[in-house]
This record gives sequence, structure tokens and C-alpha cells, in this order.
Amino acid sequence: MKSSKSGKPVASDEPVSRMEIDEAVSRIEVVVDGGDGQDDRAMPSGSAPQSQSNTKTYQCSLCTERFTRGTSLKRHRIRKHQGAPVEDDKSITKSKCLHPDCDKRFYHTTKMLEHMKEDHNVESTRSHHDFNSEKDFLDWKEREEMTNHVYFSQQRGVIERESTRYCYYICQQDGSAQPHRSQDQPARKTDRKNRRGQMKTGMSCPARMSVHTNTETGTINVTYLRTHSHEPSFKDTEHHPIPKSIRTEIESKIALGIPTTQIRRELRDGLGERDNRDGMTTGQLRAYQFISKRIVHKLHRKMNYSARLHPQDNMSTYLMINKLESEKYNPILIYKPQGESVVIGDPGIDQLPHAKDLFAVGIQTREQLHMMNNREILCIDATHGTNQYGFSLTNLIVPDEWGKGYPVGHFISNHTDEETLCYFFQEMKSRSPNLTIAVVMSNDDYSGPNAIKSVFGEGIKRLLCKWHVHRAWQRKLRHHIPTDDALRDEVYETLVVILEEKNINTFNELAETFRNKYTSKCESFVKYFSANYMNRAEAWAMCHRNFPHAATDTNIFVEAFQNRLKTFFIKRQPNRRVDDLVNLLLEIEEEDYWSRKSALQNKSNLNAPPAPMESRHKSGLQIEDKDVGYSDIPHSWQVRSQSASEIWHTVTEIQQACEQDHCFEECRELACLGLCSHLYYCSCDDGSLLCKHIHKIRSFQIRTTQNEQRAEGYCDDSEADPIEVSITTTSVQDDQNVSQSTPPERMLASTKRDLTELQEMLQNEHIVQVLLPHISGTLKKLLAECKAVSGEEMINAQPTEAEAHATFAPNGKLQLQPVKKVPKRRNARPAFTGPTVAERKEIMNSLVSDSESPSSAIQSPAGKTTLALDEKNLASRKHRRRTRAREGGNVN
Repeated sequence: MKSSKSGKPVASDEPVSRMEIDEAVSRIEVVVDGGDGQDDRAMPSGSAPQSQSNTKTYQCSLCTERFTRGTSLKRHRIRKHQGAPVEDDKSITKSKCLHPDCDKRFYHTTKMLEHMKEDHNVESTRSHHDFNSEKDFLDWKEREEMTNHVYFSQQRGVIERESTRYCYYICQQDGSAQPHRSQDQPARKTDRKNRRGQMKTGMSCPARMSVHTNTETGTINVTYLRTHSHEPSFKDTEHHPIPKSIRTEIESKIALGIPTTQIRRELRDGLGERDNRDGMTTGQLRAYQFISKRIVHKLHRKMNYSARLHPQDNMSTYLMINKLESEKYNPILIYKPQGESVVIGDPGIDQLPHAKDLFAVGIQTREQLHMMNNREILCIDATHGTNQYGFSLTNLIVPDEWGKGYPVGHFISNHTDEETLCYFFQEMKSRSPNLTIAVVMSNDDYSGPNAIKSVFGEGIKRLLCKWHVHRAWQRKLRHHIPTDDALRDEVYETLVVILEEKNINTFNELAETFRNKYTSKCESFVKYFSANYMNRAEAWAMCHRNFPHAATDTNIFVEAFQNRLKTFFIKRQPNRRVDDLVNLLLEIEEEDYWSRKSALQNKSNLNAPPAPMESRHKSGLQIEDKDVGYSDIPHSWQVRSQSASEIWHTVTEIQQACEQDHCFEECRELACLGLCSHLYYCSCDDGSLLCKHIHKIRSFQIRTTQNEQRAEGYCDDSEADPIEVSITTTSVQDDQNVSQSTPPERMLASTKRDLTELQEMLQNEHIVQVLLPHISGTLKKLLAECKAVSGEEMINAQPTEAEAHATFAPNGKLQLQPVKKVPKRRNARPAFTGPTVAERKEIMNSLVSDSESPSSAIQSPAGKTTLALDEKNLASRKHRRRTRAREGGNVN
């Protein structure tokens, strides 16, 4: 037996001895039972005696030799029994004559075709083709397959002889339909066949391509046998692979970021559009025009997999870290492989108790480090479900100038204790020694904030996320008060009032009253509240947040980033490798960098929500003047609540001008000129130092002052400008006839009055100094538009209208169809609902009335003390709130 260059045994001219066969049989432990009187032709193991290993055996029909493979039996028949007919032996032949009246079988398809030509006078269609290169041949082969709905696959290897390379492409339907099991094994309980069916059905198809390639010149000669034993149809294309040219086109479009729907539309090339469907024929259809979204997504995933540096995650991460380390600014702060020493970072990490099991990757680019410095607050939180190993991802987020969260650092690790995080922040400090952090916002986990304090100093303020505080209280209330729903709701609403109180003295009084009032009702929860929250009220109480913290009371910036990462990038599929996660984080960083760069370049950010100060200013100006009244207290005003009309808020003027060197919160709008957080105080529940009620009072004061100045400096009619007198006279006449005028006439009269008021305002020097350029530009624009409309062409021009084929009512609208209301699923446990504004006032007055100092009770606008609700009203209110919670869910 000889071996080829590939190591496979090939036939030689020397006969195989019986000793060699016996040795081979003994190695595979085959036990053969001979001379049992069965059929002397070769047969598979289903009828022949079985070996101990259930191996199929073949017996020569001319002698007693047995073999374990059909090819060995064929070789034996050729060498030992030259000239013996083998066409009728089904065990070693595969090609049956295609003629319906002939049962002869052949081992070689070419022999079968010669037999059909000579005996049945049936000749197959052949053609010869010459190509200059392999690319030209493959392009022709692909076109031939798509046109005729067939596919030729290379079922055997390449044979090289001298300067020629031989290769054969066989029709895909040629071959036996072999099951996925041995014939002696029982059938599987489940069907593993493809839902589209099986391509090979046991037929023999003579169609093939014989390719001869000249290795010296590269030219290719192809003998194409195009006769099929079956009728090719378009249905067969669902078993064909995607053509290489189409696959390349799809991958290029995916790389360009073209959406999947657009890719499928471009592959159809206009075929099948609504205006082009009548002339479409079956011959124009191609398989690639029916490619589904699933296939495009699969190609996208394969492209991502091919971009990986190594099939193994740990090795790919190591190679990627080395590649990033070679950049001008290394974005990797720490890299510690699992079970290995530190690659990047402080060697002291190897001395940690869990160093052997520790995996850590810290990421921060140069731009993220720059964004992190001199920010009002740093939000930190960890999340899970971003990788298949259970490693947590810790994110650092800061709010930017437009109130949007900007990621400034990421830490991937299976340990997020304080000691491990200290090394992460030390690397930041080493790269920027002047880096300062003022405030840290986190949940109730101390590891992150403590690590930041140990690195950047103990003077850092720590704030608790208000949402996490609410959730912790709700969980503990269910644990300590499991049965009394009314008491549980009452305690929770009282805690919400205490948390939102902005005055420190009132907060301390309310907290002390709460402990005294509810110790007898729920002592265990009061002890929990006193031990875990009263000793650190500065971290969660709103009254202690009177310093700059970007108006951030929750970790919403981190939550928004984590939702963006998991929803839009990971697609809610946690089985992601670490190298893919690192690439995603760097991709998000690049996207955020360009988004911020664009905003800075355009001096605006249209996609960002309005800033809190701007939103409160607009809300304040929308409050009507009738909702503002003077209070009996000097320098105070009463402003009606816009959500509860029976409630009034007191706005008190502390000082007329700010004496501070720097104001953290100030309104820069002209209507609230000079407004800052040191001038007014409001009794509402808004956590901001400049609520909408303060904006309303400030703008109301400025407008009143301007009207007084205008009244004092008003000139006589004799000295007035003629234009002003004309406008004034016209406006008076319009006022007399306004009741008898039509809507356009009333609008014209209103416009003239506005022009009169504008003429009066231009007497104010401050308005002229600030707004004259804007007023002048606006008037010029209006005059230009009026001149354009007053031209003859515009007057004579008539608007073109489409011909109406139906008549509609002037105010006709589409009718809403009745929709069946699906009842909402009732929660397994009652949801907590926070108190309304009116209920907060009631709870506040109830706590104050129960305290030892009744003189400090809150006064209503009328000056009367509001008493606590009696038990009957309180029970009724609890019933209404539970009903609303069941119908609408948690409204907290």
C-alpha cells in the first residue's frame, strides 16, 4: 500500500496479501462467521453476520473474502478477479441506467453514459468552454447556475498530474439519501431533517463539469455535461448556497451600514414594485431576490466573528489589548487576565486575596478623562447581563452641558469590591493628577464611592439615588408590615413627605415626629429606618442637597446608558464575549464623541431635551397673572398651584440684589433678568432652588416695574410722534368697533394695538439697549415680506388646487373605531403610590400637629392652621388610593 502526498492510501499494482487483510480485521476486532449458506453475493451488515462493533461487512461473490468497506471489495474484485462482471453488485455500484427498461448498474457514471449511447441510442448534451483564468470560470459557472436553477458542487478533491489539475463539479442532487445513523441502529425519536426537505433523494444525475486547469499558463478547459436526470425547478434554489458575488455585495452593504430592508430592496433592483408587477415572469426571478432578513443578519454576525483576532475569547481579548496599548493614547487603564499576572496596571493587583480568580479590564479614553474633570457630579453604577461569563460592568457617567449623560469610564470585572476599584481609580489619578470629583451619585453600595474617596479625597460628597431609596423602603415595608396595607401605605407616604422636605429644621422635626408616632405601630421598621437612614440623612434627604449637583437626584444617566447598551447594541442577547463588549464600548465612545463634537461645532444640540432651568422658566411664564396674589407677609406673594387649584405656594423675597461672588443657579433669560438662587424662597415641593413659581414672580416684578417707569415717563400727545398718534387713534377707533367686526378685522385691530405697545416700549432705554438689533431685524423681515406680497405678480397669481372628486365637511374628521378594552393584569401585590400634592400638605400638617411645637404648623394662604384628617377621612383616602393603584399601576 502506497500513500499520496496528502497522506491518503492509494491503489498500487502490487496485490494485497491475505496476511495484511487478517491484520487489518484483527485491529478493528471484527468477528466474521463464514459458510452459513446465505447468499454468496456481497451484502451489507443488515443481512450479513454482525461484528461485536456493529461494523458493516462485505463478502466477495466469487470467493470467501470479506471486507469492512465497499471500496476494499471493489479493489479486490479488480485485482484478484480480472474481467469478472461487477455491474450487478449493488453493494459497490451506485449508478443505475437512466433508461426505464434497463436495470444495469455501473460504478462509473461515464460507463453508464457510454452504455446509454451504445445500447439505448440516448446521447447527452455536451459543450466545451475555454477560460483564461479561474475567476472567469467561476463567474460563468455562477451565471449558469442562477439561470438554470441548478448547483454544481465539488464532491471530491483535486488531482494533479504533470502540468494539469483535474477537478469535477457534480450536480447537487446526485447521490444517495443516507440517514444520519448506521443502518443497524434504531431510528431516532425526533426528526432532524431540514424543514425544507432533503436535497439528495437517491437519484443518479449525470450532469457535471470536468475542469482541466493548466498550472503553467492558468488557462482552464471545461467539459460541461448539461443533461439532468431530473427537471430543474426554482424550488430547488432554496437548497442552494448564496452565490459568491451576491454574498460579496451583501457584505459590502452591511459594512457601509445600510439597513437590512434597504439591502433586500436593492437586491431586487426594482423588480416586483407596485408599478412593475404585471410584466414580471418566472424567468426573471432569482433565488437571491428572496433572501430573508434572517440570512442578512446571519451574514452580519459572521462578519463580526471574522473580525475577531482569535476564536478563543481570552486570547482574542489579550491580542486586542496589545493592539490598543500600541495606540498614541492607551485607553486601557487595567488589564488582568484570569489566572495570569497583571499585564497593564499596578502590580499590586496580584497581591489581592482574589488575584488568581480576578479578571479586570478598565477603559477610559483621553476625551473621557477630559470630560470627567471639573463636573458637578459623577454617577456610578454596575450592571449585569452584558457577557456570557457573568462579569459585571461598572459605568461612570457625567451630565454634559445639555443635560445628557456622557460615559467617562468602564470597568469589566468579576470582583467589584473597594480594594479592586481603588486600583481602577488610581490609574485615572496617575494619568491626570489634577483630576477632581465633587459629588458622587450611586445606589446603596459603598464600594464605588468609598474607593473614589480613598483616591480623590474624603471631601467628596456622596448622594444616594432617590429611586433606590424608594425601592429599599418599599421592600422593607412589605417585610416589616406584611398584612396591614393601610398602615404600610400611610408610612410610605409619610416617608415621601419627609424625603422631599427642603428645610433642614422642618426635616429634623418631621423625622423626630415620625419616629415618635409610628414606634408603637411598626417598631421594627422604625428601628430599621433610624439605624440605616437617620445617621446619613445628608446622603438622601432633599433638604441637604443645597449645593451644585446638576439637579441630579437619581442615577437616571447610568440607567439610560445601560438600557441603550443592552437594547440597541447588544440587542438584549447577553451571550457576548468580552472582546466584543470592549469593542462595543469603544464604538459607543466614538459615537458620543462625534455627537458632542457636532453640538459644540453648531453651538447647540437639537436632539437634547431642554435644560431644567429653561423648562422651569417657560413653565413659570405660562402661569396666568390671576393665579398670583399678594400675601399679608411683607415681600411675599401667593402663587396658585397649577396641578391642584386649592393649594397656594408662598414665594418670599430674601434680598433685592445678590451679594455673592458666584451663583450656581441663575436664570439668564431677559424676562427674569438678574434672577439667582439667593433672591427668593418658595414653599413648593420642587427640589430646585429656582422653581417655576419664582420665575413667575421675578418676571411679574420686572414687568410691573417697567409699566410704572413707562407711566412716569409718558409724554403728552402734542409732543408725540405723528405716526404714534396715528396708530393710537386708529387703535381707539378699532376698540370701539371691535364688537361689530369680523375675525380678520379683529385680528387687524389686535395687530395695530401690538404695534402701539411696541412703540411705547421703545421709549425704555433698557429695551433699546438690549433688544434694538433684534427688533430692527424682525421689522425689516416683515417689511420685505409685505412688499413681496403687495407686488402685482403676487396679487394676480391664483393658487392652483387639485380637482376634488369628493366633497368633505369643512371640519370633517376620520371617525375613531371602537377598540375592545383589554383589562389590565392585576399585580400580585399592591403597588406603592406616592402622595399627591394635596395629600402631602395633609400629611405635613398631621405630623406638625402631633409634634411638641404646634406653633410651627404650616399656614394656609388664609392664615388658618390646617388640622390633621380624622381616621374616617384617612381610611376613605386610603381606599381611593388603593383603587387607583389597582387600575393604573404604580404611579410613584
